[in-house]
Parts: sequence; structure tokens; C-alpha cells
Amino acid sequence: MPGRRQQGEGSLYHRKERAQWVAVADLGWKNGRRDRREFTAPDPGGALRKREQFLDRRRDGFTLPRGRQPTVAEWVLHWCHVTAKAQLEPTSWEAYRQKCEDYVAPYFERIPLAELSADDIEDWHAALMERPRRGGGTLSPSTIGTAHSILSACLKEAVRRKRIAANPCSVVSPPHADREPPGPPSQEELEMVLKRCRTWPNGARWVLAITTGLRQGEALGLCWNCVRLKSPASVTVRQSQARVDGEWVLKAPKSRTSRPQMSSSPV
Repeated sequence: MPGRRQQGEGSLYHRKERAQWVAVADLGWKNGRRDRREFTAPDPGGALRKREQFLDRRRDGFTLPRGRQPTVAEWVLHWCHVTAKAQLEPTSWEAYRQKCEDYVAPYFERIPLAELSADDIEDWHAALMERPRRGGGTLSPSTIGTAHSILSACLKEAVRRKRIAANPCSVVSPPHADREPPGPPSQEELEMVLKRCRTWPNGARWVLAITTGLRQGEALGLCWNCVRLKSPASVTVRQSQARVDGEWVLKAPKSRTSRPQMSSSPV
């Protein structure tokens, strides 16, 4: 009779449509939701090894090994969970954590930090370009570019701390995202939206965004003491609303230039 699963041990199954094995790490409940991580490989043993490596690092608090040069993966996870976490807003750090754990660390588990080269970065880009994503297709160039920027920031810190002599990401460009930049709506489109906002629920929020350029979180985080209705009408941005771990929270605006920021409204 098989023994009971230990903390973090989840299911192991074969994903036929992608010809890969998936080992699930079940980390229990967090804020009313199940916290599950998936680790994939062409064979069951590879998926299980990835899960065990993740659980080992998690139990150790992602601390760097003593007495030897860390691998790139070890340095990335240490930087993410110690340095970056102390510097970033919770919402931004969650995005960094996901990229570090899913897109960066698994590809550099056997490469010592001091031996990382530009060729390794290019091979990593090529592997990410072939990686399947949920919903079909492969990872987009913009996603790979974001992961590249995060790894580059991590390696810059390694250079500052004299762990490596140079940042190999600085001489390699990520895949180019070949897409048209979004353009502003036409005058006719703006008039249609403003007219519809008269009867839309929360239409005032969209009018405010169109006429002042506020981000969505900044508009949702406004309080009445930040709004001036008398002429000249204006709003003062002091906070922003964001979702962290499934809950809405108020935090400082995204950029320093927005703390505080006066945005005049023609309404």
C-alpha cells in the first residue's frame, strides 16, 4: 500500500496532446485558492526531478549554496526571492517570480554562474521560442523579451557584486516582437465612447481615463478627497488599486512622477 504524499507532492500524468509528462507540486491552499505548480519533461523521471529540485530550493528558502560557485538557476532564484522581492511592489514581484521560476531557472540549472556565455543566452531564447503555451501556440516574442530583461537585471546585480565580470545579456538581443504599435482612437470613436458612457455602469471612470490619461488602477484608486469638481476640475493621484493574491489592495502609483500628480479634466 503506497505511503501518504508528503507536502508538495502532487500528481504525475502524461499530457498526450503535447507529448510531455507533468509533475504537479501541490503547495496547499493560499487565500482561498489551491497553489499548484507544474513541471514538464519528455519523460516522467525528468518531470519528477524538476519538481524535487523546486521543492528542495523552496524548503531551503532559495539560499545560495555555501562553498561552491552557484549555478545560474540558483543565483536567479536567490536574486528573485531576496533582492528583487525587497525592491518591488507585490504585484510586480509576482510577475518577476513567475518568469524566474518558469522561464529562466529551469534552463540554467547545470550552468555555473561564472561560465554563463552569450551563446547560452541565445540557446535559451531558441528554447523559449519553441516552448508551448496554454491555449496553443508558443511563447510570444514579447514574453521572451520580458524574461530576457528580468534575467539581465539579475545578472547586472551579479556584476555589481563581482560574481561575474560582465553581463552576457547585454550583447544578445531578444526576439523582436513584430507587431504594430497601438494607435489612438479617432475623434469619431471617442465621441461614440463618450456618448455611450452616459448610460454605461461606471461610465464616469472611462470618461476620466479618456480625458486625463489615468491608468486603470489609478482611476480605481481615487477617493473623493482626491477629486475637485469645481472649476478648474482636477484629480490628484495618490494611490492605485491592484489585485495581489486574488485580493484588491491600494498601493503607491506605478511611477515616481505620479506621486502625487495633478491631472486636470476638461469636464
